[in-house]
Amino acid sequence: MGILGILVYVLLGATARGDDSLIKNINEFIPSLPHKGYDPVSYDNILSTFNQNCKTEDCSYWAKFIKAKLWSLYESPTSCVLIKELTNNKKHPLYPVVLNKVFEYCTLSKSEKQSWSGQIEEYLKSKNPPLWLESSLKKTLISMGQRDLIISYVHASTNKKEKEKLLQDTLLIKSLPAVERVKFHKELIRIAPRFNKISDLKSIPEKLAAAQDALYANESSLTLKILSKVKGQNYDQSHKILEIIRNAQKMNQSKKEALKISEKIFKLDQGRYMASPSQASAKVYLNSGLLYARAQWTEHNSKSALLTLKSIEKSLKGKNSLADLYFLKARLAEEGGDVKLSLSNLENAGQELARLKTEKNPYLWNQGWLYYKNARISEALDIFKQIEAVETQEQGKRSQALFWQAQSLRKLNMEKQALIKFQQLIDEDPLGYYGFLAYNELGKKIPALPSDTNIAHPPASFDLNLFRWLTMTGEFTLAQSMLNEELPLKDGSTKDWQDVLPLYTEAQNYSVAFFKIAKLPTADRTRFMLKNISLLFPTPYLNIIQKSAEDTGLWSEYVLSIIRQESSFNPLSQSPADAIGLMQLLPDVAKKINKSVKKEDLFDPSINVSLGAHHLRSYYDHFDGNFILATAGYNASPDAVRNWVKSRYNSNAEIFIEDIPYEETRNYVKLVMRNLINYLRITTTEESIAFPQWCLNF
Repeated sequence: MGILGILVYVLLGATARGDDSLIKNINEFIPSLPHKGYDPVSYDNILSTFNQNCKTEDCSYWAKFIKAKLWSLYESPTSCVLIKELTNNKKHPLYPVVLNKVFEYCTLSKSEKQSWSGQIEEYLKSKNPPLWLESSLKKTLISMGQRDLIISYVHASTNKKEKEKLLQDTLLIKSLPAVERVKFHKELIRIAPRFNKISDLKSIPEKLAAAQDALYANESSLTLKILSKVKGQNYDQSHKILEIIRNAQKMNQSKKEALKISEKIFKLDQGRYMASPSQASAKVYLNSGLLYARAQWTEHNSKSALLTLKSIEKSLKGKNSLADLYFLKARLAEEGGDVKLSLSNLENAGQELARLKTEKNPYLWNQGWLYYKNARISEALDIFKQIEAVETQEQGKRSQALFWQAQSLRKLNMEKQALIKFQQLIDEDPLGYYGFLAYNELGKKIPALPSDTNIAHPPASFDLNLFRWLTMTGEFTLAQSMLNEELPLKDGSTKDWQDVLPLYTEAQNYSVAFFKIAKLPTADRTRFMLKNISLLFPTPYLNIIQKSAEDTGLWSEYVLSIIRQESSFNPLSQSPADAIGLMQLLPDVAKKINKSVKKEDLFDPSINVSLGAHHLRSYYDHFDGNFILATAGYNASPDAVRNWVKSRYNSNAEIFIEDIPYEETRNYVKLVMRNLINYLRITTTEESIAFPQWCLNF
């Protein structure tokens, strides 16, 4: 149908069903509105057609607002004319929002700024708006020169980035008096010391604070520049300096430099322990040694890692728990092919935990898994049964134990018991990775997922009409602020969440919904998820995703699954490593795909998903259409995946996934496959789907 055709269908179809349906249908399409990916003239014409067909005040208001937003992307004066027209309706719920938009969309003279600022002040005095709305309006007044509000606002705000931006913008005002400039600059340095001149950072604590702030702001180069040639005057300062430098090198993807710093930290902690042995210094020494050994292992230097661990063991044996050390030795021995030594180290780790009377042995799985891979199936089965018995809350670990317990039973020719365990797994984990593997083992089709209504029932005090207008016009940041202040999700009954969570997803605050659902007890979580599928597996930006998937020859469900895991559908997401947007693209990676793309472009969903889909497709092609390797590569790197294939290849895809050495990547592959199958269940028009065997083709 094409994107413009879809827009006509959605909008004109909405008008035939009344205002409530209008809001609902428009809201479903909002994630695709508006962005630079569309022809603005054609888009404008369709909105005009919609407005002519609708013939209600709400339709007219909405269309004009979206038109203003559309033309603002192109800095067209049309956006200013349209938004000013909307301010004539002072009774509309969005009146304060459009007042703010006047300052955003219009180039105003000094007298016009004063006039429009006066309207905001009048609104604030007469309406007594909620705090989230009041803050938004006051920020506009501040940007227009009402500097008396700045310091009080900075102290009241909890958003550090917001405070920094406000003070930086204020300091850019050319007419700012010198006295005020000094005051605001001091305030900026107080909350963000990285803005201080390096030459003005006299003491080591000042340099540490500035470097830590630069690291927090993803400015790793500045971090390293601040700490260049800085030496601590005592152990604590030296340790802190080295930790910050190591984190900055990791952020720069400078693994070898980070490894050198890890060695320095290890030797510093080792020297401190030798000079002054204590429980505290032993713990720090052990932890830094384990980090160093892991870094050596990651850089393919297993022998050096083992020597590091042996030196720690010699120093601390009998003085500190070495369970984690024995576990790492077991992993190194396993990689080296010494199963007997690996099992011996795992047993040592278990004994250390037993000595400490630890309730659970986190290494029990590794022991059972090693037994299984080395055909000691009866011993593996016993351990998987133990894990099932103790894991009553962590569904992932319990499902893992159930699945491999069933596989062990099958290898022992206990087919009837194996089938019972596979079915138990489906019943307990119907939406999870291992549940789907169980469907596959039983040769069963996976039922389609029914659509759910997810009707919100907020308290009467909540202004649902205003909230709906915010989401309907794509003002998601304000909608999220409204929810955070007025309807925060507190730990409590799922009934309370059921009434409110649909609003969080409507405001595109999916990460909060995912986090809260994940914290539920296992039984409650499963029941809640089955009743609220669209909360757990939403489909925002669907038109953009489908277009990019079509362009790259990927399944749209695959792209959806990656986005859900990468960013929880937050287009403004930015990681500490500077991965940006829906598909968490690094600017350098994006540049390789499209030389003209700018960093800020990656926050645009249409640009980000288009580039991200091409990036994912390049991995898919590189690994010859192998879903597991392509997905793992997207999370880790192609080099890491190639190394795993060389050292850990197993023709059984399920075993290979379990053997991925990076825990994050191992879980990532499982979760993306889980997402994919659930999205296939949602989008199918059939009553059920077959397990997608191409996911396990190896």
